[in-house]
Amino acid sequence: MGRGAWLATLSASATVGFIVRIAYALGDLRDRDLGYDATIYRFRGAFLTDGLSFQSPDARFYRGVIEEGAIHPPGGGLSLALARTLGFTSVTEQRVWGCILGTITVVVVALVARAVIDRGTGAIAGALAAVSPALWSNDPMLMSETPTQLLTAVTLLLTYRFVRLRTPSAAAWLGASAAATGLVRSEQVLLCALLVAPVILLVDLPRPRRLACLGAAALWAALTLVPWVGWNLVRFEHSVTMASGLDLSLSYAQCDLAWYGDLTGYWSTSCGNDIREAAEDQLADESEVGARYRERAGRYISDHRERLPVVVSARVGRTLGVWKPFQQADLESSDRLRSKAVQRAVLYTTWATYGLAALTFLAGPRLGAPRRRRLLPLLAPLLAGAAGAAITFGNIRYRSAGEVGLTVLAAVALSGLARASISRRPARS
Repeated sequence: MGRGAWLATLSASATVGFIVRIAYALGDLRDRDLGYDATIYRFRGAFLTDGLSFQSPDARFYRGVIEEGAIHPPGGGLSLALARTLGFTSVTEQRVWGCILGTITVVVVALVARAVIDRGTGAIAGALAAVSPALWSNDPMLMSETPTQLLTAVTLLLTYRFVRLRTPSAAAWLGASAAATGLVRSEQVLLCALLVAPVILLVDLPRPRRLACLGAAALWAALTLVPWVGWNLVRFEHSVTMASGLDLSLSYAQCDLAWYGDLTGYWSTSCGNDIREAAEDQLADESEVGARYRERAGRYISDHRERLPVVVSARVGRTLGVWKPFQQADLESSDRLRSKAVQRAVLYTTWATYGLAALTFLAGPRLGAPRRRRLLPLLAPLLAGAAGAAITFGNIRYRSAGEVGLTVLAAVALSGLARASISRRPARS
């Protein structure tokens, strides 16, 4: 594919992607609630632009006190603070902001696929990203998934840039990008271990240069994380690292409802609500309540440890869409954030990308795909999400970052099938 055709195709994909996202934002979502998490992100953005720093919206609006907050990492709130600074202030305007970020993700996904193989594969990846419900269904939700998918795509692009350049500078940018992705969704900080370190260690370089690249990546990742993590370690009664919400998630997933029966691997607010109610009387901050959550969760896990392998498998299976997938889709549509039809469309899309990804790995050489080793980095975000689910509970949102790599793998398969089909035509004639 020539440069002109590539740019025209990329522009068309971006245009279609934006139209699809705007139609969803102003159509199906118009009368739907934001939900708890999106409301917190929205208030966090407002607090930042109003000079209130990272105060807790929960404490301010529900308990009438001023309190430090870190229930989420900072990335989602910073994204909406930037939106407010640029004039996107209402809910509808911020939905449009999410659509803009999602459209940029379409372009970056295409660039990743081009870096993996060629422009033709990039064009296919851009087209898939433009219309994939696994991507556009997140963008107008005002949640962390939209900036996470964008930063995941950037991190994958920087991964293949490092493989091509193999310099400490390229490694540094890769480490910083992976860490920044973790500052939007906590579990994605695992990209530093699952993606950055293996890529640098396995690339063909002299040992001193490999160590220099590894050191540069580690340094820039640390510099990205330290301001947030360091501040959290000193501003709460007990130490908090990435987010105090991890303690809440642990509590909501450790009770009989989430460990036995039809909802094994899921979660329920009834598992830990009494801790918050009791802690309010003592004016405890998020870290103190979090310590109570962890203690309760640890006791429950210890008392039921023989059941843990089953529960962890169910959590990961729910997240990946392979264990009770329709029940999981219906459960996550019951909060009115997304319709059941959209949740099912996301599930079917993910299954399709699984099939195409498997085809890429199993029949790659016959399809002209790169070696498996070159494709493995695309699976790292999905593995990070699965690890997050294993620790907490099954949720489709943990899969969202992984959808980026799956989309690229699907494009690799479709590109190979197209080339194979074209190569057979002369033989038939």
